[in-house]
Amino acid sequence: MRALFVVALLALTCSCADEISDPPSRNLSSYDVIGPFSTNFAAHRDSHRAEAQVREFLWEHWRQHRNGTLVITKQYVEAVFKISYFVEADKAGNWVIAEEAYSLSSNKPQRFSCSRIERVEHDGVGSPLARIPDEEQREPERYYLHPACDPQPIPRLW
Repeated sequence: MRALFVVALLALTCSCADEISDPPSRNLSSYDVIGPFSTNFAAHRDSHRAEAQVREFLWEHWRQHRNGTLVITKQYVEAVFKISYFVEADKAGNWVIAEEAYSLSSNKPQRFSCSRIERVEHDGVGSPLARIPDEEQREPERYYLHPACDPQPIPRLW
């Protein structure tokens, strides 16, 4: 069920103001890089470790206003996605996390960018999102990242 939820999220195109339509030109020499990562729906424990590393990297770079990028390939029963994340300042100078998700069966990416990121409780799919205060110390295995600009009725979680 979780795999279907994630696949549905990746297939959605957000209509929020922070969405990007064309990728900006990036000089990746100024970006911190980790990865690549790979997760597999069947390899639950290893996937959780990789996803926690991704969340920690994204959160720390966004909070500290540091350029960063990573690639993660997520394999589900129904599909495989390659997702690139970029932590960077947008044209207006706002710090964003930009996501470019490709289904390996399609060359057309889904793009999303958000400048309002929050950490939320790691209580599972479908439960209400409880925001975690920015100053609270928490291991990345114990939270999700939520782009607060996402107007989708089903919240997008990183």
